[in-house]
Amino acid sequence: MKIFKALHPMFWLALGLHAALLFIPISGSSDDAVPPPDLEEDTIAVTRVPPEPSAQPATPPAVAPLPAAAVRRASQAEPASSAAQPASAAQPSQPRVSSPASTAPTTARRSVGQGVPELPPASESAPPRPPQATEAASPAVQEPLTLAALAKGATGSVPNRLTQLLDWFGRLYTYRPEKTTAEATAAAKSAWLSAVRARTGLATLESQSVEPPVGLRYPLEKDASLAYERNFVACLSETPQSALVGVDFDAAEEMAADPALLRSTGYEFLDQEAIARASQQGEFPSQKAQKAYTVEVVIDYDAERCFGLD
Repeated sequence: MKIFKALHPMFWLALGLHAALLFIPISGSSDDAVPPPDLEEDTIAVTRVPPEPSAQPATPPAVAPLPAAAVRRASQAEPASSAAQPASAAQPSQPRVSSPASTAPTTARRSVGQGVPELPPASESAPPRPPQATEAASPAVQEPLTLAALAKGATGSVPNRLTQLLDWFGRLYTYRPEKTTAEATAAAKSAWLSAVRARTGLATLESQSVEPPVGLRYPLEKDASLAYERNFVACLSETPQSALVGVDFDAAEEMAADPALLRSTGYEFLDQEAIARASQQGEFPSQKAQKAYTVEVVIDYDAERCFGLD
């Protein structure tokens, strides 16, 4: 109890000193308390970490072309924004939080707008209209197309089949007088008899004429032709001559060889028809073994029934 009595005053003294210390003002620290950051006022710096390098460089995304009207509006708005920058720099501006999502599209639009040149108005780029014809074009006069013009005007652009057909028609209707003369006829007959004598072994064999002559009428209809299955109705430039055909027979009274043309009509297609007529319509004797005959084919040319090519 003595100890408690001795400590009782000291307890109250310590308690009083402790209370006095609590009420004594203490000087503040030199560093002010740092307030919590304000998201609306403070600026947050955002650093983009570059992606890891890959084996192949990434292909930059294709930028879609902007319409001409949008490019013109962007180019007109740039001077106004640049003029307003000094005025806005003088006024204090509150820092704002910049985010990559909001700044990236703006930067892309500015870079695209600056890189694309200003296009001319639509009225200038429109193609000019062709001038309207004030006067009607005069129709070209086309000359009549003839077979001779086709044959002369055939060029490399014409198909080969058509060119060959024109050449064939040209040969058929071209008059060649070389084999129509008496001299040419005598030479052809002598060569033919020599071949027949050599084949039959008869050195003194002579040819005999077949009477009457065989007739051939021109224009030539395909129903009456023996050599062709087509009509020949074009007018001829020269009157055809009568043809002379040589025919010889073997011991069996069969034709020993093809008939030979001794005198030409002047036209190739008439010569072929004359050879066919002479061999089939010639009135040969009944006894004709190892004999030679000449058949004349007379051409009945009717100029009023033919059609001109010129």
